[in-house]
Parts: sequence; C-alpha cells; structure tokens
Amino acid sequence: MPLVKSKHLFLSSLFFLVFIYGVFVGHTKFFPYIVVDQAKQGLESLLGRLYLGGYTPAGIFHPIPGVDTTDGFWVEEDRDVPNILILEWGPDRSFFLRVIDGDGITQYLLDLAETERQLAKAKTFEWPTSEVGGKTIHGMALCPDGTVLLNFVRYGLVKIDLKGNVLWAAGYFTHHSVELDHEGNIWACGLAMKNSPRLVETIACFNESGKLIKEWVLDDLLVSNGILGLNSIELKNKNLEYYHLNDVEPYNLDTGEGYFKQGDILISLRDVSTVLVFNSKTDIVTFQSNGFVSHQHDPDFIDGNRISVFDNQPGAKNNGSRVVEMYAPTSSNTLTFSGTKDVLFYTKIMGCHAVLPSGNKLLVESTKGRILLVNPEGQVFMTYTNYHPNGKKGLISNAIPLLGEVKDKLGLP
Repeated sequence: MPLVKSKHLFLSSLFFLVFIYGVFVGHTKFFPYIVVDQAKQGLESLLGRLYLGGYTPAGIFHPIPGVDTTDGFWVEEDRDVPNILILEWGPDRSFFLRVIDGDGITQYLLDLAETERQLAKAKTFEWPTSEVGGKTIHGMALCPDGTVLLNFVRYGLVKIDLKGNVLWAAGYFTHHSVELDHEGNIWACGLAMKNSPRLVETIACFNESGKLIKEWVLDDLLVSNGILGLNSIELKNKNLEYYHLNDVEPYNLDTGEGYFKQGDILISLRDVSTVLVFNSKTDIVTFQSNGFVSHQHDPDFIDGNRISVFDNQPGAKNNGSRVVEMYAPTSSNTLTFSGTKDVLFYTKIMGCHAVLPSGNKLLVESTKGRILLVNPEGQVFMTYTNYHPNGKKGLISNAIPLLGEVKDKLGLP
C-alpha cells in the first residue's frame, strides 16, 4: 500500500513540475518552445486546409457542394445576396480564392499554393520580399472570360485560370489594386527601381497579355501638375514608397460621362490622405482632395460626378472607419456609412468596397476578416467572417460581387 501511495505522489509531483515548467517555457520561450510552436503551426495549417473545403487539393478549383461555411455567415431573411468571390488568408499565410453563394455555402475554392509553386519554379520574376513586407497577395480582378488577375507581392502581376494555372506573369511588381478598363487594358499600382536610393512608385498599364504599355512615375506626375506640397522631406526619408499609392482605377462606367470622362484615372495616396484624378491622355490632374479622408483605400467612381471612398480613419476617436461620397469638382463630401449601434465598422489598414447597381454596398473589413452587405439606408443585412478552426479570424484582402455574365462564366447557380 505505501508503494502505491508513493507512486501516486511521484506521478502527481511529476505532473505538477511539468505544468510549472510548461508555464515557464510559455513565458520565457525557453527550450522546447520553438519545437512545440512549429509543431502547433504545422497542425493548424493542416487543420486549416482540411477546414477550407473538406480538403481541397492545392490548385484544384471546382464545385464542392455541401461544404458549409455558415458558421461565419449571417443574412436577414428574404434578402437577395449575390455570390461573392473572396481573396482570403488561411492559416500560416496560405491564400485561397473562395466563392460563397447567397446562403453562405462555399461553391468554389482554390488553394493558391500550387500557383505559387509554379511561379517559384518559373523564376520569371521575383522581388525580395524583405523590401515590401513579406509574402502577401493583395489585389484581385475578375476578367470577363472568368480568368483572374492577382498581385503577388513576391511575383508581381499574374493571370491565372480557374484551376490556378499561371497563364502569364507580367514580370513587374504590382500591389494593392488591379483594375480593367473598357478596352481590356489592366491598371495597377507599381513599384520600380529607377536609379534611386528608394523604390519609385508608379502607375502601370498593361495590355491583356501582360505587356507593359505605359507607366507614370508618381513623383513626376505630381511635379508636372505643380503639386509640390505632398513631397515633404519627412516623407522622403522613408525607406520605401512615401505616398503609399494604394489604388489605381480607370473611369469605366456605362452610366455616361460627367465631370469625369473616359481616360480619367482615379488614384489614392494613403500616407498623405489624398485622392486625385488625372487624365491618361494629357497627364493633367483634374480633381484633387486632401485631408477630407484619412489613410483611405479603394476610391471608386460611382458616376460621372461622384466618387465613393473607403475611409479607414486609423486612430479616430470613435475608432471607426467609414464610407464617404465626394462630389466633383469641389470635393465636397457626404457620409454614407460608419457602422451601426450593433456593428462597429473598422479596419486600421487595407479594406475595400463596391457600390452595387441596387445601391447596396459590399464592404470588406480586412483585418477583422469580415464582409458586410449594407443597404442604402445604412442597415447591415449580411455578414461573412473568415474563421479558422482555431477560432482566429483570417484577413480578407479583396471581395468582388459576381453579377450577370461574369457569374455565368464561373458556372454558378
């Protein structure tokens, strides 16, 4: 009997010591913290891939009926919700293209790991990620034929098919946004080395095959228009880009022209809280707004006289982001959404939005991993959240509502 008691005492003491040592390791990161942490990350990554579509093999883009993502989905009853194409972050900086339908069910899923492997193997272009913040995919556009344009921070502008196969890589560093104009040309934010001690920010235009047609050096465009106040010494001392160009959008609306016309290009300069429009044929800046928004993203033309802006407002007293409409030529503005009593709307960085033909807005709170659908009265009627199996939320880089012919190209119901 004493022997049994001694065993129990020994085991209890051992478990207690292991527990105490575990707490010590967790706080001090002493051995074997790194080994355990790496094993944990590997398990989370595996579980994440199992979760994101019932284990969809990398590079396969296909219908996966019955995969329920509704744990992170809510919609008001009898609401008409479009299918949405989402560029989202999985565990361990994996990336996925997902399409959810109006019931929150995943209809298509593409793991972009195989696409990245193709790009790494081809070695047509690779940017040192230490210069620009590591592995990221930021910026997405859907072409009329159902192919997809993506900005890989490491590999630049890339076009893929619906199975993740690389159709071409432009060999040019692009980031944040990618848009198509009415002629099928591709517009994006760029960075380049131009015999300068720092990276030079550019506005880049490519043809449908990924060949660079024309680029504008942002510094030169501003100086030629006499816009010198944005070019401060403090900002020039930054190691990377100092305007932080984060959106380039051509005027491409069927609603007709107004103050804004075909050939106009809308750009956003985050770090100087500036939105401006220039004409790509004359290089003349025709519209400029400074300071009405703060560290904004994704300004969009609504019609020939209005622009909608995703205004991040980092550090605002109410800790909320908002959506603002600006009117040409005066840049007067109107608040159109800033959250509700029940929904705090905020993302410090990133973020994008789209104004739908119905007047509803699709809003992406990137750092919360959440998408909102909001009616013109400012009422939230749908939310989708990118949850991982470990309970954490993954970022969402971009989301595109799928309407009309584009939806049909993907074979969606």
